[in-house]
Amino acid sequence: MPLQLAFLCISYLHFPTGRLWFYLFIVA
Repeated sequence: MPLQLAFLCISYLHFPTGRLWFYLFIVA
């Protein structure tokens, strides 16, 4: 899904640590 990709990109740009990415992945 493009939305998930967008969120992933935003999360990565926001926090490259990966914490936000993991959280978004769980939520998505």
